[in-house]
Amino acid sequence: MLRVIMIALIVCNVSIAQHDTFFVAPNGSDTNSGTELAPWKTLQRACSIASAGVTILMKAGTYNEKVTMNVSGNATDGFITFKNYGNDVVKIDGTGKAGEQILLIRDKNFIRIIGLEFQNNLNQSFGTGIWIQGAGRNIEIRNCTFHDMRAANGGGDAMAISVYGTNGTSPLSNIVIDSNHIYNCEPGHSEALTLNGNVDTFQVTN
Repeated sequence: MLRVIMIALIVCNVSIAQHDTFFVAPNGSDTNSGTELAPWKTLQRACSIASAGVTILMKAGTYNEKVTMNVSGNATDGFITFKNYGNDVVKIDGTGKAGEQILLIRDKNFIRIIGLEFQNNLNQSFGTGIWIQGAGRNIEIRNCTFHDMRAANGGGDAMAISVYGTNGTSPLSNIVIDSNHIYNCEPGHSEALTLNGNVDTFQVTN
């Protein structure tokens, strides 16, 4: 008698989910992995390594740095979002740091800045809390606070938020500036909030 034995093979596909949330905290280290238990220390680290679709949560504290955004989101994978953790008060403080901008966003796309406080960009000849520059699209600044943006004595410019479309052929588009608080600034020859140059499809609300 021929006995047929049938063996069912079950193939299990095991995938390891990619982290979509990373953390920054004053007691962290930029050599850490960026998890909640091993956070990064600086916003600059996050702005240099984050990828599209990722959220960066910043823990309470004062971060004494000036930062350049080196990453972009995209239409497929989504925004890169930088925001405060829960109700934490997160201050990005330019005191004693060289440079004109506390946060420079140049030629970037799909970036959200939410719930952060920018302070002490002092003695500026032409400085800004957040400067969006060049070309790009889908950049949002929401629920942020800006104060103590101060022009140099005797002349200068010190803005809280500035959007400069400096590319003659490609605009800055879909710019959202919503529910921000700007106070106690001395803009000198300039404005506390300004959009100029090649900028389209923008909104400034609340």
